[in-house]
Amino acid sequence: MTARLGETPGVPRHYRYVEILLWLVPAAVTTGLAALYVSWVGRERTEREPTEADHERFAAAITKPLPPRVQRTEQTRRAS
Repeated sequence: MTARLGETPGVPRHYRYVEILLWLVPAAVTTGLAALYVSWVGRERTEREPTEADHERFAAAITKPLPPRVQRTEQTRRAS
C-alpha cells in the first residue's frame, strides 16, 4: 500500500482531523471556566438586614476622630 501525498503511513486518516482540532481544547476549557465564573459572580444574593452590632460598628467608625494629617487636609479644603 502506498501512502498518498500528505498522509503518514500507518496512521488512520481520521486521526489527522482530530489532531487538527486539539488546539481548540484550551480555548473551550477557558471559555467554559469563564462562563462558570461569570454565572457565579452574577448570581442573585439575598439581602441581609443590618444587625444592631452592624449599626454600632458603623457608629463607632464614623464618630472616631480623624488622624491629624487628614484633619489638616480637610481644614485646608474648607478654607479655600
